[in-house]
Amino acid sequence: MKPFSCRALFILLVSSTIIVSFATLSYSQHITSQLTDNDQADQGPRIGNNGYAVWFGSDGSDDEIFLYDGTSTTQITDNDVDDQDPDVNGSGLVVWSGWDGSDNEIFLFNGTDTTQLTDNDLDDGGPQINATGYVVWSGSDGSGDEVFLYDGATTTQLTTNHHDDLAPGINGSGHVVWFQYDGAGDEIFLHDGATTTQLTNRIYDDTAPRIGDGGHVVWQGYDGTDFEIFLFDGATTIQLTDNTYYDLDPQVNGAGQVVWSGFDGTDHEIFLFDGTTTTQLTINGHYDMFPQINDDGHATWQGFDGADYEIYFYDGTRTTRFTNNANADYYPRINEDDEVIWQTDDGADWEIFLAEPCTDADGDGRYLETGCPEPLDCNDANEYIFPMNPNNIYCDCAGANPQGTAEVCDEGADEDCDGLRDCADPDCAADPVCNPPSFCAGTSEASVSGTTGTRGLWDLAALTALLMLPVYLVLRFAMHRR
Repeated sequence: MKPFSCRALFILLVSSTIIVSFATLSYSQHITSQLTDNDQADQGPRIGNNGYAVWFGSDGSDDEIFLYDGTSTTQITDNDVDDQDPDVNGSGLVVWSGWDGSDNEIFLFNGTDTTQLTDNDLDDGGPQINATGYVVWSGSDGSGDEVFLYDGATTTQLTTNHHDDLAPGINGSGHVVWFQYDGAGDEIFLHDGATTTQLTNRIYDDTAPRIGDGGHVVWQGYDGTDFEIFLFDGATTIQLTDNTYYDLDPQVNGAGQVVWSGFDGTDHEIFLFDGTTTTQLTINGHYDMFPQINDDGHATWQGFDGADYEIYFYDGTRTTRFTNNANADYYPRINEDDEVIWQTDDGADWEIFLAEPCTDADGDGRYLETGCPEPLDCNDANEYIFPMNPNNIYCDCAGANPQGTAEVCDEGADEDCDGLRDCADPDCAADPVCNPPSFCAGTSEASVSGTTGTRGLWDLAALTALLMLPVYLVLRFAMHRR
């Protein structure tokens, strides 16, 4: 038996209590676009922030790289060899693995030009790029696969051994994780920009590591019976699952929230660990697989519906469904804007689809884009102006003044569509309707009629005399009877 490392991390087993979510299934307020429509296979989509998306697709003779910038699609390679496995960041920088006639090399597109990052006689593949343009990949050195890191200027070989170092991942700080076969089993390693730390040292395999921007690392590890999910929080390692079923494909976000696909005895379901508790997001008789999560804790996955695989989205409260068709929808990816991309078999070939949130900047529940739930908004900068406003005909996007008009201070309506009506609206502060004349004690009549005097004082004296008159009459009558 291989001994545990002297630095072995404290393994804290999180309570196996699982909250089952019965979130209502609905259709999300997203609009879906088909980015490709051709007779060739388009596959491997990835999405960065700010709407950038990338994939590889056949041009009839070989695979090329395509970039979508939120508006249009550009083919960024055009050669006679295969270019595959692309990744993209929020600035539109793209990396991929391309065949050069003898082996696969790594290429970087900076928005204008393409740079070949590797040039050797050995295969380099699986590149990933972070928000600052750092690139990591795995490449053979002749005796095994090693991990390489490009920092925007130079390339550093992070590993040098006679074992395979595979599946590297990178976060926004340039920290890198991978798994390495050490002769007895697969272990997890973390490079923090300065030093490399071995996170596991067990007799069983630990594979599929992922790293979030907060430095959390997650992986799947075999326990002698099945695979379980483990989370390193920067100090300790936490075992998130402990059961007799397989838990696979973990993903982690910047807050340390984790999603994975776990077998429940019948099929695979999706689970979410929020830092404290584990919630089962799906509970059905079908397979749910390949989950992804963003920094808001929103997740996406593919799930079988009894006929084929569909795409699902969880917004932190409810689960919604993006697709409902007779085709297979696979491998969704999500960015920080809740945009989700996937590939679909349309019966002839693979095409790329993108779901984007409907725009509702003013929060009135009405959207801008055609294809979103109607009626569409006519003014997304004002929550009080929307179609068929049941409370205000002046702000319902119809009629003579669909965007509102000047406030009338005594009509009982909100004519200027700011949520305030009549004298409650600051626009009416100086209107006489909201400022009636007041003749209180000490108020000069000149301010009202232009004359001088102290009418307010005389009015008060007259009122007092009038009120005292009954008392005077009673006293007078009493004295007369004496």
